[in-house]
Amino acid sequence: MKCQHLIRLAFAVLFAATVSGRAAVVQSPEQLLPSDTLAVVSVPDFDHLRQVTLSSPWGLFWQDAEMKPFREKFLHRWQTNVVEPLERELGVKFQEYIGLMHGQVTLAITRNGWDGTTNQSPAWLVLLDVKDNTNALTGQLAALRKKWVDAGKSLKTEKIRDIEFLNLLFAPNDLKKAMENAFPGLKEEKSTKDSPDKPGEKTGLYVGQSGSLLLLGSSTKDLEKVLVRQAGGLVPMLAAEPVFESCQPQLRGSTLLGWVNLQVILENVRRQLIAASAANPPKDPMAPRPEKVLSAAGLDGLKAAIFSFKETADGYFWEGTLRVPEASRKGLLRMLALETAEAQPAAFVPVDAVKFYRSRLDVQKAWAAIETALAEVSPELSGLVQMTLSSLKDQNPDLDFKKSLIGNLGNDIMTFQKKPRAATLAALNSAPTLTLLGSPNADALLKTVRQLVGLFPPPANDVKEQEFLGRKIYSLASPFPMAQGPEAESRLFFSASGGYLVFSPDVTLIEEYLRSGEKPGKSLREMTGLNEAAQRVGGMNTGLFGYENQLETMRVVWEVLKKEPGVFEQAFGLSPVMGRSDVKEASKDILEWLDFSLLPEFDKVSRYFHFSVYAGSARADGLSMRFFLPVPPQLKK
Repeated sequence: MKCQHLIRLAFAVLFAATVSGRAAVVQSPEQLLPSDTLAVVSVPDFDHLRQVTLSSPWGLFWQDAEMKPFREKFLHRWQTNVVEPLERELGVKFQEYIGLMHGQVTLAITRNGWDGTTNQSPAWLVLLDVKDNTNALTGQLAALRKKWVDAGKSLKTEKIRDIEFLNLLFAPNDLKKAMENAFPGLKEEKSTKDSPDKPGEKTGLYVGQSGSLLLLGSSTKDLEKVLVRQAGGLVPMLAAEPVFESCQPQLRGSTLLGWVNLQVILENVRRQLIAASAANPPKDPMAPRPEKVLSAAGLDGLKAAIFSFKETADGYFWEGTLRVPEASRKGLLRMLALETAEAQPAAFVPVDAVKFYRSRLDVQKAWAAIETALAEVSPELSGLVQMTLSSLKDQNPDLDFKKSLIGNLGNDIMTFQKKPRAATLAALNSAPTLTLLGSPNADALLKTVRQLVGLFPPPANDVKEQEFLGRKIYSLASPFPMAQGPEAESRLFFSASGGYLVFSPDVTLIEEYLRSGEKPGKSLREMTGLNEAAQRVGGMNTGLFGYENQLETMRVVWEVLKKEPGVFEQAFGLSPVMGRSDVKEASKDILEWLDFSLLPEFDKVSRYFHFSVYAGSARADGLSMRFFLPVPPQLKK
């Protein structure tokens, strides 16, 4: 719990430091951070990131004069409701720190003796390089010390490697209250009154300066290691750790990067689960053991997670990778390791599709992996599942689940979506969508699905059929609204043709698909710029590819927000957090900051939106997802 309080204070102190900022690296984060670092998020050059952000499509959009009324109201409420209350509680004027940050900004979590078997918690530290603002930083720290003392708050000083650090002391619940007042979403269901601070209990935040480097942390040992590394000492550094070193090629040259040592974290979590299970054995013999779930899912084979963001002359590139050697993949991770195969839009996917996704997941292999994982987690539960599947054949002798359903599924899953037919929330939630499942025998698969539906209890087993171009189109009652129109809202349509079993809540999309073989229109694959953008994410032959026309999807969302401002509040109300009683009223206040009636007509800002592509791939060392956002044509110089 102390670690949570310290992190909250760190974000409060860093609020001003990270709103401006710039970069110039004293030493790279991996050279300064200790070898037991568990996770790091870093901006190597904050000035560069700020410049990239301001000149990006989303940065230019936010600064556009047409957005001024909306922007100014939001920023005014942010300042009044969040910044000023925090400043009063913490005795800090954030504006006094703006302009100091010009170098690296790094947040790290360190192991700090945490092994999953004791109450020892990880620690955290922050490194901020102010470059030429060294004197200004010294003055701000002196002012912080004076304000803290003048406010009657506890403070100590401590020297680490001959550098004086302020140890800001506070009661954990005081800080928690301040953060909850500023950010209502941080409130917990249980009141702080139920867990009062112990008499004299204080938590410390260490703040110090070494040259142009501002250091904040919860552990003096970690701060000392950073200072030794900064001075050229031989303390083991993160860069030399094999798990990190293998990830450096992807991180090199990033504008923003992140890394997590999943190998250590998951091993410690496994120890905690084993200890908890031993202390409180499950009463149900069929209940899976948590540590076995980790193993069966293949998570214990994970080494690291990596994230990087880079900008190019023609767009913006994100990449996320799970480092897991091919030999260690099983369970879920084995399923995610898609085989290299064509994943481009099929010829029948229309050019006016606003979203497209295609995965070459081998469903038969995925099912086999699920069965193996389930047997490893709980043989009893696995047996129950097998008995249930066998009982289907007792109800219908012609129905063999594995042979008739799984055996007729292939390795091609595709979906595309068209624009909603109206700018309303209902239409937005039921945009025309077609899903296709590849099959070596689509007609047999259709028959199997029809038989399975017949086993449903009424009224779900009420199947209707119609013919279109010599093909059967079936429909069944849906338990929730899925499309527009009094009939379509309550039914799901399905058919088979061209090697695919197709589903849609909108029968017209199925009809268009069945007709596409006779009168093919312009395909999405022919769209200008799509192939070039796809090359930025590894091409369309990696086993997974996706596309979104953000210009058109945002246009509809924009119009809905302007017509129905309450839509945003409804969407938030559906979330488990925003729906909680203790934050519902506060969330209404926050949503009032977003006055969508002040938004301009979309065409006045549409030049900032274009399309995006993404692709997934499996390599020998890990599983990756890449995203690319091309610069909109109207913003190209």
